[in-house]
Amino acid sequence: MFECHGTPVKNDNLSDVYTNRPFGKVFQAIRDVLEYVAAMFREAGRAPFAPQAQAYTKRSVVDRIIQLHELNYPTGQIAAAVGLSGSTVSRHIQSYRQSLVHDSSRENYPASQLYAD
Repeated sequence: MFECHGTPVKNDNLSDVYTNRPFGKVFQAIRDVLEYVAAMFREAGRAPFAPQAQAYTKRSVVDRIIQLHELNYPTGQIAAAVGLSGSTVSRHIQSYRQSLVHDSSRENYPASQLYAD
């Protein structure tokens, strides 16, 4: 960009002539930068700094929840063991149960229908 500060002499009519600012090059550089960062801004979405809805549970913790659930531990004991709230543990168990139902419903269809383009 151009750095212009100070006050020119009032009777100087040639200041724009002898500074010879290359506006075309500057505008092209701005367009090039815009093109370079466009994918990043597109990927960030409309509100990149909006607060997240929740903190995500680590995969290892979810696996431990499922393991304890399959060993018939009650939700409260699972929550205490993994350090999460009972409602969070319940949500993970519910999601796991739904995935089992979803997976078993796939058995009724031939693979050619499941993975068709």
